[in-house]
Amino acid sequence: MLIERMVFGCGRLTGGASEREALALVGACLDAGVRGFDVAPSYGIGTAEAVIGKALKHRRDCVIVTKLGSTPDPRGRAKTWARAIKRLVRPAPPRRGAAFTPVRQVSENSGCHWDEAHLREKLDRSLGLLGRIDRLYLHDPIPAQVDTALIALVDELAANVGAAPGYATAAVWSAAEDAIYPAGWLAQAAVEPDWLTGAVVAPASGTLTVHSMVMTADWLAVHDAGFAAGLDRASAVAGNRVAALLAVAAARVPAAGLVFASADRARLGALLSACRQIDAGKQAEIVACF
Repeated sequence: MLIERMVFGCGRLTGGASEREALALVGACLDAGVRGFDVAPSYGIGTAEAVIGKALKHRRDCVIVTKLGSTPDPRGRAKTWARAIKRLVRPAPPRRGAAFTPVRQVSENSGCHWDEAHLREKLDRSLGLLGRIDRLYLHDPIPAQVDTALIALVDELAANVGAAPGYATAAVWSAAEDAIYPAGWLAQAAVEPDWLTGAVVAPASGTLTVHSMVMTADWLAVHDAGFAAGLDRASAVAGNRVAALLAVAAARVPAAGLVFASADRARLGALLSACRQIDAGKQAEIVACF
């Protein structure tokens, strides 16, 4: 089932002035059957973990993912109110992914910190906000900086909170990078473009979650006319472009979790409705469009 493999990405889920809307977004996901939620200390200007902790306080049927290394914005709640006031004057333009290019490996420091004291301190904060953690990932690690001591520390911290360890990278998944980590560690990475086109067979791994499907598809549509035409046909069948793309990713990246995101309740509702229709029997028809 497509819905069962979807993971709501909480990068734009903000508390403070936006908390009511954020809780409504999470509620829409829950009502549709989504049970995976991906968050980090830095998400939502540092407020997303608090939203997820509140929304899922009494839900034991959900998987909560958070990360180690990123730092919450200490002024996050204040910034949400400043942003709300600004948008009363001038609405925010829709986000565009025109400058996106698939990254093959994270090579620059993303602002994350790997010293032990920092990781322990921020994990305590995350656990306090979330109530529980099911998966604990290193956040955008630079492969050259990952050593046995860091891996052992993450294993320890994950065990302390009862979570499964893993790593999350902004880069496209690669077997070489994955081999740095212990067998059985979970992985979260950007989808390989050739997996979506079907030119390369994805690993059939239940330990993988992929993200950046929409931006990757937009990039592919510019560089691969055949894929662009297929996505147009699939979108017509699904009634929703993102839902069609998720259906294709579900078919071509077996067993992987699929991260999606939306900060608009109407668009999220349309997406989730289309995904339920796909689960009712449209997936094969959508994949056949390519």
